[in-house]
Amino acid sequence: MWRTNKIASCLVACSILSIVGRLSAADAEPLVLKSTIRSKGVAGKLDHLAVDVKGERLFLANKPNNTLDIIDLKSGKLVKQIADQGKVSGVAYADDLDLIYVGNGAGTCNGFDGKEYKQVFSVKAAGADNVHYHAGNKTV
Repeated sequence: MWRTNKIASCLVACSILSIVGRLSAADAEPLVLKSTIRSKGVAGKLDHLAVDVKGERLFLANKPNNTLDIIDLKSGKLVKQIADQGKVSGVAYADDLDLIYVGNGAGTCNGFDGKEYKQVFSVKAAGADNVHYHAGNKTV
């Protein structure tokens, strides 16, 4: 009896979730693949990313290659790969400062200028992963 009730409860819950999922999905436009952009190096798990809306650039934590990849979204091409980003995980872009912040699981948070992509600082940050920039108080 208990097993039958539990199975029936699970079926009802799944049905409700299915209906709710269909209702909310019906309101949204489906996602459509517009283009594919290739990166260089070993294929594998990509981690966080950030976008520069005005400059139409994508900053991608390319973990298998330990690189920060900068992609031009207008041309759909890889512009630069910044090497030696040990266990690269988090990326944040500060458009007001034109700085790219990169959190590396190897123990650093690095900053790069957004014009020539030169490193402007590196700070020890054990297990750095997810990176966020707060424009209001200019903190990472």
